[in-house]
Amino acid sequence: MEQTAKKRSFKSLKKSMGNEYDAFDRKYAKEYANSSNEFSRSYFVNKYNVSGNCHYKLLYDAIICNRVSEEEVNKMEAKALENQKAKVPNAGSSSHLNYAKLRHERYKYIASTYTEKEIEELVKIIVENPKISLEVIATIKGITLITLKFMLRKAIVECYISDSEVMGLYERSIKNSKNPEKTEKGFQKIFEERNSKISELLSK
Repeated sequence: MEQTAKKRSFKSLKKSMGNEYDAFDRKYAKEYANSSNEFSRSYFVNKYNVSGNCHYKLLYDAIICNRVSEEEVNKMEAKALENQKAKVPNAGSSSHLNYAKLRHERYKYIASTYTEKEIEELVKIIVENPKISLEVIATIKGITLITLKFMLRKAIVECYISDSEVMGLYERSIKNSKNPEKTEKGFQKIFEERNSKISELLSK
């Protein structure tokens, strides 16, 4: 009797592919995103000889590491929702929650790809243009508002910017906030992290 080949795990696939992994992950996720709903997990598991767990990890890795476009992420989520509803009527909330978490990690990752100089220049634009909303600035820069906020947080905590620039961001945020008390608490936590980083730098 012919033996069925063992499905590849995410760990073994990534290790065996080495430098070719990123390109494969991008291809895999894009193909999944742009295929119709009938081509679900089982199709890709069999076509690429990967385990069910590996299938999901490949998709999630592509989303978080920005290997697929925003449009393709939307398609992937819509496909996941439809496939979930096909199995369990009125389902879908878990997929929504899962993709919300993936997007959070995605935007955090994208923010991390910007250099210190790029973030400094962005902060300068924001501080010098208090009447232009962060939403508009994010749109001009071609990033999401969440990504922009991750970058601003990094600028403050990692001490990329001066105290006066930090205060400029703080005052702007408090002024434009719909919930100043919540914004104040958020900034206090960020200030604590900044002070901790300053102490760390001074101790070296």
